[in-house]
Amino acid sequence: MLAKFKQTGKLPPAESVAAAKAKAGIASLLSKAKRSAYFAIMAYTTRTPGSEAAIASIRTAVRDKTKIATTAGYGPRFLHSTGQLHKGGPKTGLFLQIVQDDTRDVKIPGQPFSFAVLKQSQSLGDLQSLTSRRLPVLRVTVGRDPAAGWRALAAAVKSAVR
Repeated sequence: MLAKFKQTGKLPPAESVAAAKAKAGIASLLSKAKRSAYFAIMAYTTRTPGSEAAIASIRTAVRDKTKIATTAGYGPRFLHSTGQLHKGGPKTGLFLQIVQDDTRDVKIPGQPFSFAVLKQSQSLGDLQSLTSRRLPVLRVTVGRDPAAGWRALAAAVKSAVR
């Protein structure tokens, strides 16, 4: 992904659903749940009390409705632990990738890209890896106002599992 960015100055586009409009996608993702499945929340977002509360709410709603295990991690950190399970383990995961539009950014010295581009590149690479393995994944954006986006996503999940 970064090589492509260095060549073109852009990352490839990826389809994302706005958090407030994620109900149908979440319902579709969860419809694939089987007894041995697990639901993985992969948040390429800033960790805040609001995101933590939303993730806890989402995990509880999914667990209570589907009776499957849930995991959650913040990217790119989780790629070195549970990310290995996601891509190399049994094909039983249901993946919810959450991204945000970074409003602040920092250049990386000596590189033609910033930390926001690096994080976006990692999320895109993860998405590509999951889809190339034909694993069910939904990419949702909490947008430029992550606090509101997380609240909307938690509400969409609760609505989807009713």
